Amino acid sequence: MASTLKKWSDLGFRLQGQATSVLKDITAYTNALSLAAALKTFEVTGMTDTNPQFLPGLSRPTVDLNGYWNTTVEGILGPCLDGTSYIKKTEFKSYTGRYYNGSVWPTNIKLSGKPEDAQLWSCTLQFSGAFNRTSVTLP
Repeated sequence: MASTLKKWSDLGFRLQGQATSVLKDITAYTNALSLAAALKTFEVTGMTDTNPQFLPGLSRPTVDLNGYWNTTVEGILGPCLDGTSYIKKTEFKSYTGRYYNGSVWPTNIKLSGKPEDAQLWSCTLQFSGAFNRTSVTLP
């Protein structure tokens, strides 16, 4: 029986390049990747209630990733380092047949390194608008 456990090797990540609509696969330059969706809740507990009551708000999905800085990653994120940002299409592949996609704002972009080491980068991508869960990859 085949295992249904998914591994790091199943993950994939594509991000829209600068001045193009093409999604570039940057999985090979990424060493950590996470997708999170924090649901905002609102307390609606009445004055006479004995237990707290909450209503759901909107989900705020984000992708945190980091990896090795190279010309491909610089071409995508470098133009965002000047204090402005550009909304980009993205696709997070959980495994073949399960994808999460939408438009994101690159935020918290950081470059780091020290002598004799590879330059590293990290950023948070904040989804804006529709967040899709699908079985089909984006074109």
